[in-house]
Amino acid sequence: MKRQWLIDAYNVMHQLPDVEAAMDRDISEARRLMALKVEQLCAKRNRRARLVFDGAPGTMPISQPHLSIDYSYPDDADTFITRQVSRKGQAQRWIVVTDDRELRRNARLKGAELMRTKEFCEMFTPEKPIKSTGTSKRIHIHPAKKADIDVPDEEVRAMLRLFNKHKDDAGKNS
Repeated sequence: MKRQWLIDAYNVMHQLPDVEAAMDRDISEARRLMALKVEQLCAKRNRRARLVFDGAPGTMPISQPHLSIDYSYPDDADTFITRQVSRKGQAQRWIVVTDDRELRRNARLKGAELMRTKEFCEMFTPEKPIKSTGTSKRIHIHPAKKADIDVPDEEVRAMLRLFNKHKDDAGKNS
């Protein structure tokens, strides 16, 4: 069985710029955005997660197909998460996602796997392009897979004018 992510929600929310910005406007909306992002990531990675928010329950659904949501009230999220990994036989079930030192220490002592928030947040970004090694390799693209780029006609005309100008300039220097 794959380990599930047990996420210190606010610890991660501050690492995601769009979620952190939403926190300044509306904490409930930020929680919903966070839950949506984690649910989508879980679906993509075929994994389950448990998102733990500090405080009292909000108005969003408590569970989704790949995600369950918990609120720590009357404790804080760190205490709630520590209690989860401390249950007999449960530590090996979790990957605790947090940067909180004390929580990480407690989770490690109980046998849970650990993940830093930065590492977790990097999974939200699209795959990074492979850097050039300086050697030129031909890339074969399947004909059915076309680039989905919409370039305005005016921009195309401007590029053609620029290209033709450079082409004409090169011909004069020959």
